[in-house]
Amino acid sequence: MSTGHAVSTGHAVSTGHAVSTGHMTNTARSDDRVRGELVLHPVALAGLVVLLLNDHVLKAAAPGFVTGKLSDLAGMAFFPFLLLAARDVLLRRPPTARSAWVAAVVTASTFAAVKLSDPARDLYATVVGWLRYPADALLTGTDSPVPVVIQPDPGDVVTVVACAAVVLVVTRTRSRRTPLTRAACVSTASAARPSPVTVPAGADAHLHRRTVLRSQDDGPWTLTTAPGTRA
Repeated sequence: MSTGHAVSTGHAVSTGHAVSTGHMTNTARSDDRVRGELVLHPVALAGLVVLLLNDHVLKAAAPGFVTGKLSDLAGMAFFPFLLLAARDVLLRRPPTARSAWVAAVVTASTFAAVKLSDPARDLYATVVGWLRYPADALLTGTDSPVPVVIQPDPGDVVTVVACAAVVLVVTRTRSRRTPLTRAACVSTASAARPSPVTVPAGADAHLHRRTVLRSQDDGPWTLTTAPGTRA
């Protein structure tokens, strides 16, 4: 290089100056998200607690309209979260607004079928009995799964509105994370901005071909001096 010219590579050299290559370096993305964590959201946990408490305590203590509808509301709030968490764990796909809507619609449709169709109701009662068996065994000491009792009340279908909770939670969570991601991208882009390095007068320098090849893989460029050599 001729004397006094600036060299840009995008990486720092031994002189401590930054150099620019025009390429943005690849940075490792830190993902602190735990797969299936959505089922631990306060709304999901509240729905599960209310569901178990109502079925095992409140219905026996105060049977009636309120306790009858309370389990339906709690179940409609909890099960979409469970579906999305299972999807996240099995398919390794984080929840999205679209998947939240699908989970809500699937849950609502299944519940409506159970309330309006006898075959669907019998199947659901048996499956839920098996799913609840660990909790039943722990709380009541039962030694075998017991099918749940479902009243064929079409009026219960209105409780499917609780399925919308998962859509609101997922949409709100993603809207909070998006600005942080964009800010990180802007920060990274600013940090990768080219900074010229001026070669001092009288210094002879060149870039090794081997170093140039490494730069294609986002490796550092190294500025070295070689007496008697001009690039």
